[in-house]
Amino acid sequence: MSEPLLQTQESRHDLQERLRSCEMVARLGPDEAGKLAQAFSDLENSFRTVLYKHFPGLADPSLRGEQLESLLLNIREEFRRISFRIEDQKFFRAMEPSHDWMALTKTAKK
Repeated sequence: MSEPLLQTQESRHDLQERLRSCEMVARLGPDEAGKLAQAFSDLENSFRTVLYKHFPGLADPSLRGEQLESLLLNIREEFRRISFRIEDQKFFRAMEPSHDWMALTKTAKK
């Protein structure tokens, strides 16, 4: 497993300063660089959790039943955190103007 990249205050501050001087971030407002740096740190943490903690369980053939369901719920919760961090940042909102595709659809009654 590689070492965390953006988990220290120093690394986040450095990123924030570099983002602040980036025109595409600066035009989104004075607070966006700090929020974006924190979002990247949180995203790194979530991605590491999914990749190194949860995915090994998916590959474990002995994980079944309630344990598998618990793992799936944990993955879903981590994906919810990832989705929130992406949707919360002005910079990422330009990716997808509508998030309707992410909503759960209702099953049609027969």
